[in-house]
Amino acid sequence: MLTAVLVRGLPNFRACLELQFRCCSGMENGEAVEAAAREAIDQHGDDAIAILRERAELADHVGDLLGAEAWRDIADAAERMLRS
Repeated sequence: MLTAVLVRGLPNFRACLELQFRCCSGMENGEAVEAAAREAIDQHGDDAIAILRERAELADHVGDLLGAEAWRDIADAAERMLRS
């Protein structure tokens, strides 16, 4: 699965990989997005937003529209967190 491949590019980025499973297994999608954004910020600081947006572009480029949408949602959440 492409999303898993993109996630492997970010060390210990479990929350993003789990996002696709959790939205179907009881965790609210918004909670998973927030958790992924928090982990991205913890690992990459201010660079997290650019990294997440790059992942969205890569997913778009290979036709993974759902994955791209997830990455954009995570990037948006990270941006909100860093602004507050």
